[in-house]
Amino acid sequence: MYLIKALQEPQNLGYRSKLSYAALLGGMVIGQTGMGLVHHMGYHLTLDLGLKHGTANGLLLPWVCEAALGRDRYKLPTIAKGLGATISESTDEETLEKVVEYIQRFISQIGLADEKKQRFIT
Repeated sequence: MYLIKALQEPQNLGYRSKLSYAALLGGMVIGQTGMGLVHHMGYHLTLDLGLKHGTANGLLLPWVCEAALGRDRYKLPTIAKGLGATISESTDEETLEKVVEYIQRFISQIGLADEKKQRFIT
């Protein structure tokens, strides 16, 4: 994951370039995936509480994914596989839990709530 690598080596322009490209692609699909809600809610946390927009989005992401994917369960296998989750015999509910757990684990791993690491999460 280039975000983790960029946090570990902030001077590495290669890692930061990959993050920039990922942000471009993410922005291109945001309206198609149902994740616009994350950004709409995130703006309020940014404006009202002063959180960085990326931090606000990251903190909201697991909960919005749980709500959105609970409704659009057909997306679950693709998302779970993309995140590296094993879902061979999983039910939709188990797959949803795996997706949300993965996102929460990733947020913890990158230290989203850690003030020192927030410099790249904007």
